[in-house]
Amino acid sequence: MISKNETYEFASISTLVIYMVCLLIINSPYVGQRYTNAIRLALEMVILFCMLFKYGLYKKNDSGCISISLYALTLMVSTYLIYGFSSRFLNSLVTGLMYILCFCVFYYFTRKYSYNYVVLYVRKALTFLVLVVDLFVVVTLGKGLGGRGLGGVQIEEAVYLLANKFTTSYLHMAVLALIGCGNNEKNKRTLNFKIIAFTVYSILICILTDTTTGIVGCVCVALLKLYCNLNKKIIKILKWPLTVISTFIGTNAVFLLSNFVLNNSKLTSFFLSRSHTGTILSGRVQMYQIAMDAIAKQPVWGYGINCDIVQKTLSFGNAQNGVLKILLDSGYVGLITFCLVLYFVFKNTTQDQDNMAIQGCTAFIYSMLICSLVEVNLSAIFVLICALMNAAVKE
Repeated sequence: MISKNETYEFASISTLVIYMVCLLIINSPYVGQRYTNAIRLALEMVILFCMLFKYGLYKKNDSGCISISLYALTLMVSTYLIYGFSSRFLNSLVTGLMYILCFCVFYYFTRKYSYNYVVLYVRKALTFLVLVVDLFVVVTLGKGLGGRGLGGVQIEEAVYLLANKFTTSYLHMAVLALIGCGNNEKNKRTLNFKIIAFTVYSILICILTDTTTGIVGCVCVALLKLYCNLNKKIIKILKWPLTVISTFIGTNAVFLLSNFVLNNSKLTSFFLSRSHTGTILSGRVQMYQIAMDAIAKQPVWGYGINCDIVQKTLSFGNAQNGVLKILLDSGYVGLITFCLVLYFVFKNTTQDQDNMAIQGCTAFIYSMLICSLVEVNLSAIFVLICALMNAAVKE
């Protein structure tokens, strides 16, 4: 028989573990990749120690946890094939372990306590991170701190202690998605007011940081949440695994494989108008072409995690598209395993259409998939919310 004090002790440690998992998504621009990996690995070892020796292993298999493990393994294998046992491989190992821990920890504590318990503390952790980042956004009026980071790398773009402008917007999208979740806000008017108010605030932050994608993402999350509150049928449709897979693959196919992007003069002009230099190279169109040419040469396993072929070619930039990023890093194998993660997350999640956390996670995932058309964002924060949704797996 477990006493109340022992129960409180277990809950306190569980909360700390959840907070540590949320800290894994932080990648400060001031800290070099080697030091970031060292910090993450230390946190991961602490989390593993707590899970193995304090709680033991949860023996029941979960297809969501298995699928993310396959995706993590793909990242490691693709990186090893190119770089062998190197610092780049260590990066893939640390990143893959982070993804697996997100899924396994949230799944375990949902079984041990409740889904609302996990959602509540994830929301609190992300809200704290948003407040810290926003403080630096407001104080610097969006200009950031800049300068040379602790890793010794010159930082050219605006950064806000724990995040750059893109990560800042994704954190806002995640907090927006989880508003009213965990404590089950019953008053719809109050909930809708909170959603609208935080959306307006997030848009103002994105304007300060000059993040157009962030504005679009926050508006998408808000509209989906508000509409789900009005019409429960829409969440049922959005939760079909084939809906999310077809949305992800279909929109990218139209966007990248048709003349909509590469031969569209109006879109090219738009990208040019949004660039910060006087050349189209600072837009996305040529980056897409470089990425697709590279993928065609090594399509199966890709080039390993954080492939920088675009940066090497142009001296700056990246693939600027979620699918291209996955294909560059881990090839068709990586894209297939990533789609498996999405499939099982949506297939196994409970059909409780009134659960606000599931509605919020669904809104976030779809909004991030839309943003991934023009940004590289299907990584840490995206996986964290996928893991949170997967924790509501039906028994």
